[in-house]
Amino acid sequence: MLASDELEKEGISVEVINPRTLVPLDKETILSSVKKTGRVLIVHEACERAGSHLFYIFQIFTTLFPFFRLEKHIFCLRKYF
Repeated sequence: MLASDELEKEGISVEVINPRTLVPLDKETILSSVKKTGRVLIVHEACERAGSHLFYIFQIFTTLFPFFRLEKHIFCLRKYF
């Protein structure tokens, strides 16, 4: 959460959602935030091809599209090994 605090100081509004589990997934909270902000940034430490980020992206796409369009592409910020 330190990054969101730093961004707030710079005048950038950030909404942080920290899902602790995939099952059950709090899909309503995630989708509500996506609808509200129109943006998605997924931050995680998994590798590019096998992380839970793919599950989140799939859930967002299959639920919202083609009915809702994001302002920007979904971006994943991850740790490189």
